[in-house]
Amino acid sequence: MKYRNIVKYKYELMEYINVRVLLPDTAKTIPYICIENNALNIKKHYAWDGSSIPLKNAWSWIWNSDKYCKRASLIHDALCQLIRAGLLDLTYRFYADDLYRNMCIEDGMSKWQADMRFWFLRKFGKSKVVKPENPIIEV
Repeated sequence: MKYRNIVKYKYELMEYINVRVLLPDTAKTIPYICIENNALNIKKHYAWDGSSIPLKNAWSWIWNSDKYCKRASLIHDALCQLIRAGLLDLTYRFYADDLYRNMCIEDGMSKWQADMRFWFLRKFGKSKVVKPENPIIEV
């Protein structure tokens, strides 16, 4: 996966990404992201903030393997953005969290660290995917 570091978010995707997912097609799309034919499509120049880690300094012994979760954080952030925009139901949050965990392991993170990150996502992540009352992106 090609990306670059940027200031405003954290990363910018420098190539088109297509990942197989077990999710329904989104009838509408938002800039840079859509689901078609069981594939999540993310366009070049999509920006994301990587893994959002609460209390990063206090838990640095868990989070020192960010290099293993860039792809997972990209996919997870895109799926959460679709949920926030109302294009995927909130019930797909577990799928997105589980996919994040599995991708972290596939990309070299220890199972223990991936499980800890999954636990944090389940415990604290819901507030980040609830559709805002006044969304920035019109659907």
